[in-house]
Amino acid sequence: MSQRAESTPIIELVDAMLEVTAPITQALDHMMRSPGEPEIDEVVEVLKTLLRDVLEPMGTMLSAHDLRTATAVIEASVPMICESLMLVPHGPRSARRSSSRKRRGRGAH
Repeated sequence: MSQRAESTPIIELVDAMLEVTAPITQALDHMMRSPGEPEIDEVVEVLKTLLRDVLEPMGTMLSAHDLRTATAVIEASVPMICESLMLVPHGPRSARRSSSRKRRGRGAH
């Protein structure tokens, strides 16, 4: 694994964003797969309520100013990410799996 660059505020922000998005993405995925085929809007509303309850203690751990600053950073990040991060289409899964098997098999003699 490569050596990580010296920490900067942006590196710390990106690390924190990735740490928080992983469990939220997993929760959304899990909730969307629940019986009854819920609509995304319903799932988001339920998750908002759950996250408000879970994060409620931050209201006593951090100042209102700090929470508003964190909110402003996240809100400013969203359009930057949406406008600049491009998703590249993948080939069909079966083709990727086949290609992956061929690569693994080459060096294993």
